[in-house]
Amino acid sequence: MKFYSFIWKRISRKTKVLFVFAFFSTLLFNIITMVIPLIQRRLIRNIEMQKTGITDTFMYATVCFIGVLLMLMESVIMHLIELQIQRALQEEMFENSLKIRNSICEAKGSGALLVSIFGDSEQLATIVHNNIFELIIKLVSMIVIIIITMRWTIVFATIVISTYIIAIFLQIGVNKLFAKNFKLGREKVYECNPVVLECIENRESILGYSNFEGIKEKIYSSFNKRDYYFCKASIYNSFSQAVITSSKTIAIAIYFVCSLQLIKVGRLDFATFTALFSYFSIIFTPLSMINDYISNKEKFEMLIKKIAPCIKTTYYNSIPEEEELVLDHCSYSHDGKVMQLDDISLSIDKKLAIVGLSGEGKTTIIKTLLGELVPTEGKCFLGKRDISEISKNLIYSSIRYYPQNPELYNENLEYNITLGKEPVLKKDYTKKEEQAYKEIKQLFIRLKGNTRLSDEDIALIEELFMTNKCYFTDYSFLKDLNVDEKTIEYLAKLHTAKKFYIVEKYENLLSELNIYKLNGRKLGQRGNEISGGEKNRITLARFLLPEQGTIFIMDEPFTSLDALSESLCIDVLNKYSRNLKGVIISHKIDMVSKCTDEICVLKEGKIVDKGSHDHLLASCELFRDLWEEYKKTAV
Repeated sequence: MKFYSFIWKRISRKTKVLFVFAFFSTLLFNIITMVIPLIQRRLIRNIEMQKTGITDTFMYATVCFIGVLLMLMESVIMHLIELQIQRALQEEMFENSLKIRNSICEAKGSGALLVSIFGDSEQLATIVHNNIFELIIKLVSMIVIIIITMRWTIVFATIVISTYIIAIFLQIGVNKLFAKNFKLGREKVYECNPVVLECIENRESILGYSNFEGIKEKIYSSFNKRDYYFCKASIYNSFSQAVITSSKTIAIAIYFVCSLQLIKVGRLDFATFTALFSYFSIIFTPLSMINDYISNKEKFEMLIKKIAPCIKTTYYNSIPEEEELVLDHCSYSHDGKVMQLDDISLSIDKKLAIVGLSGEGKTTIIKTLLGELVPTEGKCFLGKRDISEISKNLIYSSIRYYPQNPELYNENLEYNITLGKEPVLKKDYTKKEEQAYKEIKQLFIRLKGNTRLSDEDIALIEELFMTNKCYFTDYSFLKDLNVDEKTIEYLAKLHTAKKFYIVEKYENLLSELNIYKLNGRKLGQRGNEISGGEKNRITLARFLLPEQGTIFIMDEPFTSLDALSESLCIDVLNKYSRNLKGVIISHKIDMVSKCTDEICVLKEGKIVDKGSHDHLLASCELFRDLWEEYKKTAV
């Protein structure tokens, strides 16, 4: 029942209705399978008494036809339900993998996460075919059949019950071995797939520098271990199925021999013998289903543990009160040993640069500012709220982020800059914000008043807070929010900026960054059809396009740009960021001096000095060393 509890809140009303249809079709089908042998028995007796039995013959044909239709209908319905469950799981796992830090991805790579989203969701969905309600119905049918047949002879019931006891005992042991080896095989899949994916993505290094035979041997060795466990699991599964088949065959053989003796002494007639023989074709169906149930129970427990990182359901209800970002005495140590941040306090109220040697804690600061790391000591606040209590959706919507490695898609230029937003003219953009404000305000009025929410309200909640559809029955994380006019205005701006962009601004950025020439073609997987400099300019256009958000973080921008292109990007950045405040982390001392108001020098996790470029040259030895090294590489 854990499985049904798990999926019930993840499927739509339409799928729940399909479940009801499946239940009734199964019930009717099992009633028919119990009635058919009775009709057969009656027909044979009529023939023995030389009666025509036209009515019984017609009834028999009709019942058989209805049974076939019900069986087909049940099969189609269950396959539709399986597809719906699989789709719901894939959507939830995909969305949650974007919203939360995923341990599968961090430990085993994106390849392993992909296997989990598509492979494990498919494995879970197939469990629905072993319908527990169908099993219960068939078990009840089996009891009814035994009661019916005991009026004719005790032999049938004795053979069936004995066979069940022996077969179930064997299956329990075999299925434990199957589950153990299947689990080990899936673990090897998680190990193999990311390695293969890395080799394919880094094929130039593999072909140019590697011991290719050694790498192949290592990968194929993992394949062998994977196949070994799956082979053993397949053998145990086949053996489990063979137990059922052989038990049924032996039981029929025993019944046949016993029945011949009963017929010989006159204690069993031919009509009853035929009816009992027909019951043998269905009486062992629950045995197969019990076997599947035991196997699927083990599979469900295993799979649910694996996908746990992708189905977390915690929603954070803090909303920033204003646009300010602060590190308050933050320290962070890795495993309690290596201190990567040591009592850092920063107020992002201007354009700041952070410079320092590699490994001094710059990346840790970025992750803390984005809520990806929770400091060991101290707090990071976004809009006076602890950033660890704010959803990732709101964090990344509030903070413009320029990543060190540009994230591009195999789509056209417009998509890579706007990411699917709709174009509007500048004069219409304000109207969109006003409309969003009204909709969000009405939503919170209905939430506070416990008014039934419409489908449009639910869609708005999903867009604002990235909630999952399967949890729309509980709005407690929203009802307790202290929402004022300022908060609604803040959410309206975020919501509008996520859906729309200003056409005029987009056109200006394309022109000023000189990327119009990329129009009309796809940019390749991860932008592999364009140069590194073009990737940087597209990322900068995406970074500057939104109307909301005065806070920004730039991590090593303009890494692949030549001097002229870098100068162009600096001019565009300065033009569009006049009213912005944020952090730039870069080894390019000249660039950060032109783009920021103050430079902070980081050493061993501490800010050892800060000030203007000239001030630091005069007062900070580390900054002078960094500047001298930069001038050498810039020549």
